[in-house]
Amino acid sequence: MTLSSTPTLLILSTLLLYYYQPSLLPLSFSLITNQYILHYTATMGGNTEYIAGHGYLSLGQAVHVAQNSDGGVDQQLAQFLEKRLAVVWSKLNAQPQSYILPPDEFALMNYYRTRFGDNEIVRNATKRFWDNHKGGQ
Repeated sequence: MTLSSTPTLLILSTLLLYYYQPSLLPLSFSLITNQYILHYTATMGGNTEYIAGHGYLSLGQAVHVAQNSDGGVDQQLAQFLEKRLAVVWSKLNAQPQSYILPPDEFALMNYYRTRFGDNEIVRNATKRFWDNHKGGQ
C-alpha cells in the first residue's frame, strides 16, 4: 500500500476531515474497495449504543434522529432517549447548582423541554450550559 493509492488517500482525507470538521461527515458510512473496508460511525461526544432499526448511535445522534423524525419516533429510540433522560435528570438532581450539561445532554433536555415546564433546576442548568458553552463543541 502506497500513500498515493486511492483507498489510502480516501481514508487519510476522511480521518483529517473527522479531526478538523466532524460535523461535515455523515453519521455513518462505509468505504469499500477491492482491498480495504473502512467503516466510520461518528460518536459526537459519547459512547454509542445499539438501537434496533437505527444501528449504533450516540446520545447526540439519537436526539438528532428524533428531532428530524416525521410522525414521531419509534419505540426503540423513544426507550433509549427516556433511559438517557432519567440518567441526566439524576445528574442534575445530584448537583442542582453545579452540574454543567455537555452538549449532547443539553440537546436531550431541550428535546424534552416542554415536559419540565419552568422547572428551576432545568432553568438553572440551561443558564449554566450557555454561560459555559464554547462554539464548535
